[in-house]
Amino acid sequence: MLISPRNSTGGRRRTDRYRSAAAVIGACLFSLLVGCADKPQQPEREAVGPAAWPAPATGAKTLRNFPSLVSDHRAVGVGQSVTILIVEEASSTTSADTRTRKSMDVAGRLEKTDNLDFGNLELRNNSDASGSISRQGSLVASVSAVVEQVLPNGELLVRGEQRIEFNNETQHIRVSGRIRPEDISRDNTVLSTRIAAAEISYLGDGLLGSRQRPGFLTRFFNWVF
Repeated sequence: MLISPRNSTGGRRRTDRYRSAAAVIGACLFSLLVGCADKPQQPEREAVGPAAWPAPATGAKTLRNFPSLVSDHRAVGVGQSVTILIVEEASSTTSADTRTRKSMDVAGRLEKTDNLDFGNLELRNNSDASGSISRQGSLVASVSAVVEQVLPNGELLVRGEQRIEFNNETQHIRVSGRIRPEDISRDNTVLSTRIAAAEISYLGDGLLGSRQRPGFLTRFFNWVF
């Protein structure tokens, strides 16, 4: 019995269709099985809120650990600095008035010259001298000083120095003394008039300073006369 080629080709096509359909159906069933499989449960997470601030502590000891908004920065210990506002005025006037008077009379006569009178000899020495000296000066500056020692009575021993060079002139300002902590203002400054046993010096080196000093000959004649 002979099979025609047309019939065999049609059977193959039907077989291929059945296989393709079976493959599609199998893929769909596999997808359904995978989708329905039990998924692992995720652990529940608790809601995290904002961190709670600790309750404010009370007591003087605890409050010292936190800076106060109204606290000042005044120097109270060794090594801390304080600004000294130098406001000094000095004036002096010295006057002297000297007057001296000296006189001497000498009279002579010879006995053997018929009472010839030689007259009188008179010596006089008058001296008038007067002089006056007037000085006036002022100093306004600010110098940062360092606390070197805290005295037993609570006072602060401070010392500061400032050197300024300007136009070939060198100026030195030195200040030292004792200050009371209560005399220091909140901005850490103190007036020089509030310093006890204050030593303030202002020196200048340069052409201007040398011109203000008298020369050697002037000093010599002032010493002699």
